[in-house]
This record gives sequence, structure tokens and C-alpha cells, in this order.
Amino acid sequence: MKKITYFFFLVLIAGCSLGSKSPKAIYTYTVDLKDLENDQAVITLDVSGLDEDTVDFVMAAYTPGFYEQLHNATLVTEVKASAEDGSNLPVIKADDNRWRIPNASSLTTITYRIDDVEEVREDVSASLPHENLFERGKGFQFIPAASFGYLDNVQTDSISINVTKPFGLSVFSAREKVTSEGQQLVYSASSIPELFKYPLLFTNQQSESFEELNTTIDVAWYSEDENLSSDQFLPAIQQAIKDVSAYMDIDFPAAYYSFQLWFLADQNLTEISSSHYNSSSVWVIPADRDFLKQESIQQAIYEQAVREFMHIYVSQYAQSWEMRAFDYGSPTPTKHLWYVEGTTEYLTKHMQVNKRKMSEAEFRDIINAKLRETKSYQAEKPLTELSRDIFDDPEGDVLSVIKGRGFFVSMILDIKLRSSSYGQRGLKQMIQVLAREYGADKSFYDGELFEIMANYTNQDLNAVYEQYVADTEPLPLQNIFNRVGYNFNTEQLEIIKDPYPGVDAVELQLSWLFGK
Repeated sequence: MKKITYFFFLVLIAGCSLGSKSPKAIYTYTVDLKDLENDQAVITLDVSGLDEDTVDFVMAAYTPGFYEQLHNATLVTEVKASAEDGSNLPVIKADDNRWRIPNASSLTTITYRIDDVEEVREDVSASLPHENLFERGKGFQFIPAASFGYLDNVQTDSISINVTKPFGLSVFSAREKVTSEGQQLVYSASSIPELFKYPLLFTNQQSESFEELNTTIDVAWYSEDENLSSDQFLPAIQQAIKDVSAYMDIDFPAAYYSFQLWFLADQNLTEISSSHYNSSSVWVIPADRDFLKQESIQQAIYEQAVREFMHIYVSQYAQSWEMRAFDYGSPTPTKHLWYVEGTTEYLTKHMQVNKRKMSEAEFRDIINAKLRETKSYQAEKPLTELSRDIFDDPEGDVLSVIKGRGFFVSMILDIKLRSSSYGQRGLKQMIQVLAREYGADKSFYDGELFEIMANYTNQDLNAVYEQYVADTEPLPLQNIFNRVGYNFNTEQLEIIKDPYPGVDAVELQLSWLFGK
């Protein structure tokens, strides 16, 4: 399993298949988490307004920000369809994530069962935070994309969700209009993508709430080891958000943010795994007190919280139409995945040196480690083409190149911007400008990103794009590092401080590392 899976969930346009001309249907989901049958939850989808001879009931095969195919259908059993008079309709398994229902003009109800991932997978799942976790009567990590099937090519702008939960469980979600009275939870959505972007955590354990970035931030958790103390993870998350707030100095684009943490008692789980949505994140963490006491794990929790918020600033404030129009069955990724992933990684590290959470020497060590990683890959294709290949990358090799080269392209942009503005503006300021201009709702086309960047920085950035993003020319690292007072050893692939840097190099290094 990859150490950390970043699940960057975008604000998506309504509908799951673009271009559909079908009339809009009305969906009503009913979920029973109280009375599980064979440890499975029963879900009923009532649908009206259909005008189709045949429909396909599907489970999401992909999800934004996770670059492997999901296997949500393996969590689903006993799919049944019925007409208004109660008669059964035929259901044919068409492929791994799809059930075909003929005679759909009379379809009114689909019923099925969903399992949690621990019941289905023998090994720890690589897509763990994208799948359901159940502890009967105590806790439920409920992932909508792993739970709610939908009718392909059938648009809807009216979805109601009714959940029956056990007594004594609180529910946490970033969605504002989720109301819970007693055992009933009721909320609505205007589209399947909107439904999918709000995971829910039901828990009989504690939570914490605090204000930062003009946002109410909830940290809720369920631990299979009930003796686990929040002191072992909560302070690191709170400090991370405070540091991001001071670094970015712009409001967060959501009124609420929900951290949902599940501490899993599975000896095979040895790492933190997370999935990211635009206003919430789901983490799965080993329920091991000795594991959490490690200094390296505390740093990992801190850094992951930083990364979650950086993802939002980088990508939700500069989002292309291609990113919005995500197809859960056969997606076309943005060609600027280097920016989504590489810039997020760069700012996650840069923030820590900028806010004195790490020393200049520690930041230099990180750069050197990433330089050495470049030995393991060759950029045989431009970053734009590699981004298009991301869903055909079972070993994660393409993503490694995108993140690695994207990190250094972002660093080059940052230093160039600082150099051309006498140290006053860098990559962070460019993102702030994009945030003010575009916000969370306005988009651009994929090919316009660098033109937009150039317009807001008054600098020609086309050379960076044409040479290092749209082409595979070697990165100008020797020149860039010299400009900020480092010598670059091309054989050892490491930088060291220049013992005799010029005044300009010293000033540029200080503004790059520690400037506002």
C-alpha cells in the first residue's frame, strides 16, 4: 500500500455522464445502519421520472484524486430491482461495476447490500480510506461513492438521503444541512457528484471543534482501541492548521471542514492512509498507542494535515473545466496534474521552512532527497502527457514522476517569481491572486493555466511551460540553485551552501525561504 494516498476531491458539475439528454429523475436513498443483516447495511434507491427502456445501475469505478481503479462493486451484494406493483425486474451483471436492468420504464426501486472493506478484503486495501468501515452499533465510516449506486446516463437534480443509525452515535460531515434527530439522519443533494463529496462518520466517541481560516473545523474519530487518547493526534492537526493559516493568509473556501479519523486495529496496517475531499478528509490510522507515540508519526500527522489544506488552496482555487467534469466510469484527468500534486507537495514543505518549523538545512535535505529520487525515473514524456496516463499506472510510477518533476517545476516558478519581483512575490502570492480572481466556483480551460499565471504575475512563464511541462528538457537546476546561493553537484545530485555567495544570492535566498 502506498504510504499516503491523497484524495483530492473537486467541486464537480451536476450529473455523472456529460451530454446526457435523458429527463431528470428523482432519487431517494434509504440506508439502515441500525439493523445490519449479516454485518451488511441494506440500501434502497427509490427512483421516479425514468423514461428509459434499459438502464445501468453502476458503482463508481474511479474517484477524483485517487489514481487507481476502485472495486466498490465487490462491497455490493444482492442487487434487486422491482416495479411499482412490487414485481421483480431482471438484473444482469454487465461488468465489474455495472448491473443492467431491462424494462426500466417500470422501474421504481433498487435494493442492495453493502459490506465494509474489512469483511471483503483479505489484505489491507490500497484504497482503504475510499471504502466503508463498520463497527456494529459503535462506528461507521460511510463513504458515499462506495455506498450509493446510481443510474448511468440518467441525470438528477433531486436526491434525498434518509439514514437510520444506532442510538448513541453522533454524525459528522462537512455538509451544512445534515440534520439528525434520534436515530434518523436526513439530508439532500442536487447531483450525484455533490452527494459523493461528503463522507460521514458515525461514532460513539469524542470530537473536537475549533475555528481557523474563518472556518469551523471538526476533528471526529472512532478508535477500535477505545483507550486511545486524542492527545496523541489532535495537537498536531491543530498546529498544522494554524501554521497553514499564517502561511497562506487567505480565507478557506468552505464554512466547515471535517477531519474524520478511523483508528483501525489491524496489525497489517502500518501506515497512515488518507483520502481528500474539498471540505473534508478521511484518515485510516493504526490503532496502536506505541505507533502514535513515535516522533516520526507525529510529524506525519502534522504534515498530512498541512497537505490536505494545501491541496485545496492549490487546486480548488485554480480549477479547470476538465477537472470539474469528472466521469466516475471513465475519467479524463487534467493535463496539469503536476500542478495539483507537485505544487501541493512543494508548498507543504516550503511552508515548514518559511514558518521555522524546520531549519534551512532540513529543507535542503528534503530537496537533496528529492534530487536523488530523480535517478529512479526518466521523464520520457512531458508532464502534460504523463498526466493523461495517470489512470493506467498500477505501480504508481507515473505519479512518482509527476510529483517529483512537478515539485521542481514549482520551485523554479517560485524562485523566478521572487527574482523578478525583488523578493516581494512568489508562487504563494500567485495562488492568492488566483484565489481572489477565481475562487472556488469559476473555472478555466486546461490549456490556459500558464497564460493565466503570466497575466497575474506580469511575467512570461511560457518558456517554463513549453520546456519543462509540455516538453522534457532537463530542468535548469544548476542555474536556479546558483541564484539562491547553492552549489549543485550534478554527479552526487545534491546541493550544498555556496561558501562565498554574492549579495544578490543571499537576498534572494532569504526572500525565497522566509519572505512573506
